[in-house]
Amino acid sequence: MKINHFFNLVFLGILQGFSQSFFYLIPLVVLVYFFFLKKIILAKSLKESFLNGWTFGFGFFFGSMHWMVNPFLIYQKHFLLFPLGLIVFPLVMGLFFVIPTVSIFLAKKTKILSEERVFLDSFFICFFFFLSEFLRSKVFGGLPFNLSGHIWAFNSDFIQISKFIGVYGFSFLTLLWIIVSVNLFSNKNFKLSFLMFVFFPAFFLSFSFFSNSEEEKDNNDSILVRVIQPNILQEEKWNRLFFQQNIEKLLKLTKEKNDQKEKIVVWPEVAVTLYLNEEEDFLRYLKKEIPSNITIITGGLRREISEGQVKVFNSLYLINKNIKFYDKRKLVPFGEFIPFRKWVDFFKITPGSTDFSVGKDLKIIEDKVGEQNYFFEPSICYEAIFQTFSDTESQ
Repeated sequence: MKINHFFNLVFLGILQGFSQSFFYLIPLVVLVYFFFLKKIILAKSLKESFLNGWTFGFGFFFGSMHWMVNPFLIYQKHFLLFPLGLIVFPLVMGLFFVIPTVSIFLAKKTKILSEERVFLDSFFICFFFFLSEFLRSKVFGGLPFNLSGHIWAFNSDFIQISKFIGVYGFSFLTLLWIIVSVNLFSNKNFKLSFLMFVFFPAFFLSFSFFSNSEEEKDNNDSILVRVIQPNILQEEKWNRLFFQQNIEKLLKLTKEKNDQKEKIVVWPEVAVTLYLNEEEDFLRYLKKEIPSNITIITGGLRREISEGQVKVFNSLYLINKNIKFYDKRKLVPFGEFIPFRKWVDFFKITPGSTDFSVGKDLKIIEDKVGEQNYFFEPSICYEAIFQTFSDTESQ
């Protein structure tokens, strides 16, 4: 095995990561799979198959998740952790690509795969890649980010099908489309390969017609929502000396472009760096300052003290006449809590020495705007990449 072989795989992985995550270069994604599958099929040993998957996976996560190092650059004490996000994380996550490469090698060796059965082989190969994506979305808390189905996110019309089959079903169909097209092309069946390449996107797009007709029916029930981004530096956000200034900026942005048709204004995650459940005077002040037609949805902190134990939650608050809240359930490792804190206590990259606690309930928050009832399932930052917390809990 030549070292150039693995450098090529790392390059292909990086190309895939950039194409799939930032630029949505779908033809390039298909082209990368064409070369990657060729190298997988030609693997002569289990070791080579393992290294093929690992090196490609390293490149993929390096290319698609390199931005993870940004939090390490905010505070000087975390600079030494820069390599953790840049190198160690892609190395560990890259192991998930070993699942399809080794599975394909074993399936080929046991004659499960055969070049004569293009569609059946494509289904098996698709399943192996899908299994890799599904497992990394679930194990160790899960990372359902940069899934194959996400390559269509550049246009909402393409992703309407996910309403019916979810993001995992959409990812499976996307993988099947790519692999069938690539395998047919490799077998010199160019016409059928082209037809498959065109048919699947057209099939995905057709679901937008169902959604558009539903939107027309529901148009009268729509609620006008505005999202505010105050562009406050992290150092100033958590500095108590800037607290009043930050709140005034948020209130100013809320008031200055207030449309009477507007019903909900959304502030950022932890926009209010107080334990809001303990700040009755501050809540009264907010209610007084917020325009009467507006409901505020904001991030804030929440604290519970019971039997000498203190729990701190990263929470979402709905503020109007009443106060409703939701506690974040999916916490960011090393950001909001420290796994194995006994050994790696110095790793936490967000302010504060206490871990955030995990929220218990999946809440559907219900409220009323005028005579109109509405509800939503809240998610905070990192939680948004998860399709649902539990099949039995989803509504």
